[in-house]
Amino acid sequence: MAIVINPNGKTRNVKDHGWLLRHQREVTMIEVSPQGHFAKPVKGFESRMIATLQNGVRYITNWASTSVCRDWIKARRGLQGAVVVFY
Repeated sequence: MAIVINPNGKTRNVKDHGWLLRHQREVTMIEVSPQGHFAKPVKGFESRMIATLQNGVRYITNWASTSVCRDWIKARRGLQGAVVVFY
C-alpha cells in the first residue's frame, strides 16, 4: 500500500507502484531512507521511499529491502532524470 499526498495536504491510498509508473516522467526527486529516519518505523519494512513530482505531489511507500528498492529505481528508464538520494 502506498499513499499520495497533494500539495494542499489531501491524501489518498493507491494500490501499488502502478501510480508512480504512470507519473514517472514527472518525478524530480526520490528519497530513500531507513525506517525510523524521518517518521515512526513500520514493522516488517526496511526503508521508505518518497518520490516528489514537478507539481509538488508526493508518493510514499515502504520497502522490505533497500537493495530491492534501489534496483527497482535503477531499472526504470522514466526515473533516470530524477535526483535520487539514499540516506
